Amino acid sequence: MLASVRALYRLMLRVIGFFLRDPRLFFRYIAVGGASAVLEFTLFNLLYSGAGLATLVANSIAIAITVIFHFNMQKRWTFRDSQSLRRQLPRYLMMVGVAALLDNLLVYLFVEVMLLPPALAKLLQIGLLFGWTFTVSRLIVFSRHAR
Repeated sequence: MLASVRALYRLMLRVIGFFLRDPRLFFRYIAVGGASAVLEFTLFNLLYSGAGLATLVANSIAIAITVIFHFNMQKRWTFRDSQSLRRQLPRYLMMVGVAALLDNLLVYLFVEVMLLPPALAKLLQIGLLFGWTFTVSRLIVFSRHAR
């Protein structure tokens, strides 16, 4: 039992170390992610509540617009990356594609299955995908070693 607790503690320290290895990078990522989340959340609510679009249609449009903003900000400001788009864009689009599937799945489950309010569902989904996208962005998409 004690060995399990120690192993879990070491794992937690490694995860925290991964995220905070470069605090400025992490906080720039959070800033861009926060701006992207606000943009996506606002667009989703405008399209869903304001324009009356279906949940998944509003969500998909909000994601598509936010992806363009997010990629440009992460590439140019967060990671200050100079890789060619030809090599980098496919990795980013793969990450975004998987994230979009997870995004829609989570929103659908929260709204249609669990009957949560759409705005709450969107906030929960954004929070759940944050850690995953940071890890993939850092290790694969914007990694200097992934060239």
